[in-house]
Formats: sequence, C-alpha cells, structure tokens
Amino acid sequence: MGDPKQSIYRFRRADISIYNEVKARIQECGAVCRLTANFRSVHSIGDFINGQFVGKFPSSETEVQAAFVKMETRATDPKGARKTPHGIYVLPYPKMPGGKAAVAQADAEQIARYIAWACHNGNLQIVDRDGGTRNAVPSDFLILTKKREFIHLYAEQLDSFGVPADTSGSTTVYEELLALYQLARYLEDSSDKPALLAVMRGMLFGLSDRQLWVYKQDGYSVSLFDLPTLAACGDEAKAVVMVLGRLQIYKGWVRTLSAAAAFSQIVDDLGILPYVSTLPAGSVRAGTLVRMLQLLHGDPAASSSWSELCRLIEHMLADRGMETSSLYAGGNQAVRIMNLHKAKGLEAPLVFLACPCGESDYDATQYIDRSADSASGYFTISKSIGEFKKEVIAQPLGWSEMNERERAFSNAEKDRLLYVAATRPKQMLVISLYPDQPTKCPWTPLVDGMDLARELDVLTMNPEKKMELTEGPDLQKVAEDRHLRVEAISEPTYAVLSVTGLAKASGDTPEWSAEGKGRAFGSVVHRTIELLGKGFSESELEDTIRFLADEEGMAEELNSEAVRVVRSVVSSELWQRSLRARRRLFEVPLMIRKNADLIRGFSHAGSAASEVAAASEGTGSIMHAYVRGVIDFLFEEEDGWVIVDFKTDSVTEEKQQSFIDFYRPQVQTYASEWEQTFGYKVKEAGLYFISLQKHVTIGQSVV
Repeated sequence: MGDPKQSIYRFRRADISIYNEVKARIQECGAVCRLTANFRSVHSIGDFINGQFVGKFPSSETEVQAAFVKMETRATDPKGARKTPHGIYVLPYPKMPGGKAAVAQADAEQIARYIAWACHNGNLQIVDRDGGTRNAVPSDFLILTKKREFIHLYAEQLDSFGVPADTSGSTTVYEELLALYQLARYLEDSSDKPALLAVMRGMLFGLSDRQLWVYKQDGYSVSLFDLPTLAACGDEAKAVVMVLGRLQIYKGWVRTLSAAAAFSQIVDDLGILPYVSTLPAGSVRAGTLVRMLQLLHGDPAASSSWSELCRLIEHMLADRGMETSSLYAGGNQAVRIMNLHKAKGLEAPLVFLACPCGESDYDATQYIDRSADSASGYFTISKSIGEFKKEVIAQPLGWSEMNERERAFSNAEKDRLLYVAATRPKQMLVISLYPDQPTKCPWTPLVDGMDLARELDVLTMNPEKKMELTEGPDLQKVAEDRHLRVEAISEPTYAVLSVTGLAKASGDTPEWSAEGKGRAFGSVVHRTIELLGKGFSESELEDTIRFLADEEGMAEELNSEAVRVVRSVVSSELWQRSLRARRRLFEVPLMIRKNADLIRGFSHAGSAASEVAAASEGTGSIMHAYVRGVIDFLFEEEDGWVIVDFKTDSVTEEKQQSFIDFYRPQVQTYASEWEQTFGYKVKEAGLYFISLQKHVTIGQSVV
C-alpha cells in the first residue's frame, strides 16, 4: 500500500519513479485499487487540500508527478468554534531585521505562546473520534519545519513557557558538547597549552583572566605537574589550583580506564547533565548528551581508545552536528517538533507548519536515470567561491537537459512535500507565513489563490518564571524513599506451584523400595515413550535409549531394563487402545494462573495459598500463583479423553494402594484442568504403574 502523492524521499532513492515501477509490476500479476477515504481530518481541512492541490497535481499521473485524487474526509467539523477551532489558520509576520534567524525566533515565540495558552485551564478543546471533547495537552501539537536548522529554537521557547517538547531531526550543536570535545582533545595531548587555557576559561570551569593572571604572577606554571598546595596560594589562585587538580585526576582516569568509561566518569564528575537540564530546552540538551554517551559506548573503537573517542566526537559535531534527542523521548505528554521528512505517517489534532524562512531554489548537482534496466548516475564537480557561492568546474555531457529533468522531479517533489505537510492535522492546521519575502517561505504555495485566510489570534501570555531553589534537597530522605521504593518493587507478585509438588504434600508418603532406579531412569523412559508415540521407529529403540541415557546421566547398566520397560508399555492393552483413538498427545505442559479463591481449592497448597490469600486482603504482595505440570499421555476416544500418568516407581502389589493414594491428587488435578480450563470432556483418568504393567483408573473428584 502506498500513496504516490506522499513520495518524498528522492534523496534516498525512494522516489516517484520507484513507486511507478513497483506499481507497474503489481499490475502485471494483480490489481491496483485506488483509496480515497480519509478518516483523520475534518471536512474543512479536506476541502482546503482538495482546493489547493487540484491545480498542483495533474489529472493523470506523469513520470514526475502523481495524479490528483480527491480526498473524501469522514470526520465532521466540530461545533462551537470558540473553544474547538478547526480548519485552516495563518500566522503572518511583518518584515523584520535580522534575517531568517530573527523570523524563526519570532515564529517560535508566537507558537509557544499559543500552545501554552491552549493547554492552560482547558482554553482549547480537542474533539475525539466519538464526538466528545477534552482539554488540549502538549502531545496534541505537532510543529513541522521544512529544514532542521531552527528546530531547537521552538523547543527552547516552549520550555520558557513551561511546555515540554520532544525534538527529532535537529542537529544544533549545543555549547556543552563543544566544551566536552575541547576537554577531550586537551586530555589527549596535555602539552597543548592554548587548549588548556581554553578549557579552564570555558563553560566547564569558568576561570577569569584575572584569576589566571594572579596565579601566573605568583610564580606558578599553568601545568598539570608540580601543582602548589592550596595553603600556599592566595584566594584567587586557589581556584586555578583546584581546576588543575581536577584535570590531573581526569588525566589519570584516561590512562587507567577504558575511553568510554573515563569519559562517562568525567561527565558525571562535572555534573554537566543536571546542569544543562536546567537550561532552556533542558530535556533536549540533556537527552542529546545522553545520546552522545550512548553512541560512544556503542562504538568498539571509541569505547577503548581515547584518540578514537575524540575523533568520533569530532565527527558527531562536524557539519550540521549530531541529531538531538529528548531526555524523555517516546513520552506522550510533549509537543513534537521535527523536520517535515520525519513526519510522514504521523498525525496530530493541531499541526503548525513553522519557520517561514530559509527556502531556496538551486540547480541540480546530480541526476539519476532509472529509465534503463540498470540505473545510471551523473553529477557535477564544483568549487567554493566565497562563503555562500559555488562554481561548477566539471559536468557530464548533456548536463543542461539532465538539469532540467532533475528540476522537474525536484519541483514535483516539493508539491508532494506540501501535500504531506497539509495532511498531518486532524482538527486544525496553522501555516506560518512571511509575506514580505514569499519565495523564502516554504509554505507560501499552500495559500496561493486563497482570497481570505483566518489569522490565528495569539493571546498575550508571559513566559513561565522558573522557580528558584534557595536550599538543597534532603538527600538522606531521598535515598531512604528510593530504598523503600526499590524494596516495594522487589517483592514477588506471584508464586509458582507444581502439580507434582501439590500431590506430594497431600498425604502420607509411601515407602519407596530401595531397589528404585532413580529420577534419570524415569526421565529416559518418559522421553522414549514420547518419541515412540510421535512416530519414532521401534527398531531404533536401543540406540535411542543409549543416547537419552547419556543426556540424562543414567547408569549404563540400566539401558537394557529401560528397553524392556518401554517395550512392555507399547505392547500393553492401554497402548493398543490408544492407537485406535482420534488423537494422541504426549508430555503436554500446563501453566495455569490461579487467584486466592482458586488456590484454596488445592487443599495442600501450603504457604503459597496463604500468601495469595493475604495479598487479596491487602496484606501481602503475592497476588496470584501459577500452577504448572506436565500430562504424560492423553488420547481422545469417541466419548471423551483418557488421561494417563506413567509411574516408574518400584511398586509391589502390597504397597500399590499407598502409591495410588499418594498420586491421586496429581491425576485428578490434570483431569479437572483439562475439563474446566480447556473445555474438554474427560471420561477416564488413571495411573500406569510400569513395574506392575498395570493401569489403574482413578475417580475424578477434584482435590
């Protein structure tokens, strides 16, 4: 399934050409169905999209563009427009100095102000699918930008209004990341004095020029070696000695620990994570730092070598930087902010198409021709002229035609990007505009031809003043509370009982013979019977028992006895009877959940029953128990199921009744669960004593 009008990944070789090729292949052996219903957006948004894109998409698909298909929305417009605004709104800005950064800053502030107002005291209502309304929360809002450059501004402005935000796609490089890279580079080469001074004067330590000057005037060397004592220094020089002392410790960590461990320990010692979390967009800044640590630990070379760690950090921060990540990424109570390419497939009740600046139109630098069986690629070679201009110094033959074809693909994809942007909202779409420079605004084509667009009314609301703490937290109480929480969640919430264990606790233990052959013998016999029942050849019986005996640790001298016992079972009347049955099952495992009332049904459940009962009364942590067991053998006859439990105990005729009484609860439990839990009728349940070659039927009353 795919919508060609949302094909926006030509740069990933997933463009309209690939879509058309796949569709053509499907048509050769199947059918292509056109879907037009939209269950997301309200009618007014659907009408807007149909009206604006009927002229942007052709009536029939072309090589570069999908055909226009009218969107048929199913959701009606909400009633009562004051608290449930819906449809299309614009947020225009007057001409202002400062370039695109100023425009983005103004837009971020206005959008943050509106969202803060909307989430306050139910000022804005969201209409649910069932027609009911609820108060708007931050997760109802989605902010989309065409490019990634200014995503961080929107998170910072929302943070200033006390609204949580989660960014995706932003590559801004925060000051603390650069400072940590600077520190890492210095620790790689501690002879670099300029780097040392930069680290000491930077945000991590913040020494002033005067403090460094006084330290030097006192005759000390700015170095990690031969540090003076604090007692020998004046007040201003002491700060320098303390910083050099910390760097000396960090250098020791770099020498003795793995690179990633040393870096993490340095970050922890600096306290930079809690510090940046208090800054504007703190959750994003802290989350980005955590993401950096995660990437460093995940890279084998960087986690073991300090030089490789420095190189990886440099790579992360180069060009457009490392993609940011919120400390609470994946949460559902934050405004989502991302670039448009990240938004495909997403939706939100209210969507802002933000950052009305930065749009540009350039000639192509590459062209991919997929018209032949094998694709061919062409590209130009350029050199920079100044800071913002490039000159083409080499290009393929026929590049002018290729350039025009690529521009046709590019322009068609721009229209599809607009379509993706416009189809994200459920209830309301707000479009930021910069009318003074419409060609610089990526959203201008969305409002082409609109005579009247409602302007969003952003009410005055001041940023939230952050509360200043005048005293530190009670760390001892925090630690005690944490210990109590850990203890509480460490308490078991369920018990595990075995049917066999319940049976063995139910009455007097029979007197086992000293001639018993042990648990391993019983396991070998049970497994061999299961294999034969599932179709294993009896001609390979001896080899099978030899193999299983080795696995189970059974004495070799018991092999012949195991062969004799298994042959006696498969030649028994019970086995022959099972061969005529509808179905046969072997070694069927059971795991059944029981609450306190059901556990009491087991008269000998012991402490587990008491614990479950106590929890049901609010005085214990165990809320239920799992009863597990394995039914050796079942077969279904015309009038019900027969349950058989094989017993390999050495039983004599004189002691047979004590063994029957001992194992009765186990078989009765199996029969009861087979009927009550699985709904099958049990006609017969019994024990098969292998040593006696005797099948004993047991009554089915439940213990």
